[in-house]
Amino acid sequence: MTAALVFGSLIAVVLALLFSPMALVHTISEGNVGIYYRAGKLLSVITEPGLHLKLPITTVEQIQVVLQTDKVTDIPCKVEVVNRLRKEYVFDTISQYGVNYDKTWIYDKIHHEINQFCSSNSLQDVYIDKFDTIPESIRLNYEAMEEQRTKVLIATEKQVLPVQQ
Repeated sequence: MTAALVFGSLIAVVLALLFSPMALVHTISEGNVGIYYRAGKLLSVITEPGLHLKLPITTVEQIQVVLQTDKVTDIPCKVEVVNRLRKEYVFDTISQYGVNYDKTWIYDKIHHEINQFCSSNSLQDVYIDKFDTIPESIRLNYEAMEEQRTKVLIATEKQVLPVQQ
């Protein structure tokens, strides 16, 4: 075989892999939207759940836009934050903070606030003296969050139940 024939065959195989249906078609799952990067640049296109086409040089990320619970670890207490990124804010949020935006807005913020709290309160203050004195606004916010979390869990179970039957 000649070098030109081998080189041509190699190019044909590479092009076939790049432009195969698997490289062009992708799925965005329910509860997410798709964002796209081309050559490292975030594109302004945001897609809804379903099947979509893309160029082989484009990468896709799925961003969750339904309620999610982020568990903050590496702190002395258990903290869960229920949040949702609204579809209309996906592009601006991802372009400013990246796909891991919740690290900046949730994890880092919680760590900072816990550190601030711990620096001005002793274990005696937290576990004994102030344990029963939760401010009303925090208690009401916590109860509202738990109510919303319960509704989400019930809705999730209702979706799972028909599938199991």
